[in-house]
Amino acid sequence: MSDANAPAGWYPVAEGSAQLRYWDGTQWTEHIHDPSAAAAQAAQVAAAQAQAAQQEAYAGQQQWQERTAYGVPAQPKAPEGTQPNTVMGWLNAATPVLLLVDVIPLYAWISNLLGGIDVNDPNSTNALIAREFTPTYAVVLLLAFVAQALFVVFAALDWRTLRRNGVPAPFHWAWSFFTLVSFGGLVYVIGRAVVVKRRTDRSGYGPMILYIVLMAAYLIAAIVVGAVLISSLQSQFVDQLNSTGGAA
Repeated sequence: MSDANAPAGWYPVAEGSAQLRYWDGTQWTEHIHDPSAAAAQAAQVAAAQAQAAQQEAYAGQQQWQERTAYGVPAQPKAPEGTQPNTVMGWLNAATPVLLLVDVIPLYAWISNLLGGIDVNDPNSTNALIAREFTPTYAVVLLLAFVAQALFVVFAALDWRTLRRNGVPAPFHWAWSFFTLVSFGGLVYVIGRAVVVKRRTDRSGYGPMILYIVLMAAYLIAAIVVGAVLISSLQSQFVDQLNSTGGAA
């Protein structure tokens, strides 16, 4: 530059050159700008971003095609690291504990009910209805109702928590009403476990296993109680018949 009084700014390094050098108003600086190199670099970055986006789209398309190849629709996914189980889910699975506890008053109620039967007195069976509605019977019904109600409530809270955690379309809590049918709660706990596994790619079978174990324990306890009561009733009838034979 021949004019030392030129204002500060970017000027061509040489006549016809695309490179620019910064003049600070008194002297040349070491700052050099090459518009063509900057444009090439920007184009390279844009091309890399476009290629990455294309690869991501292709990977998503491939995944969708793999899922739909056999008529299975693509499944929505939860964010990476989403927990498949919640406190409410575990409480929901633990509700059969109340049924296990209910076996105790159930045994006491049936034992008392059958204890009043006298094979020598035909009218004793008619009195069963009068002895049926007792405080113990009310406890049996109350515990069973509370277990079913809590199962539905915890299922609804678990469903809401899963959605808040980012799990898309979790197994709907309305299926928990199947608990009103004997062992119908399995419909919900199994469905929940399968859907959560699909959404999060993490095992959500813990609550399901807990529920199945507790229900199996309840079933075994009920069978044992039934066997004990039948054996006790048989012994009672035998004693009554022997007593009648001895008196005759």
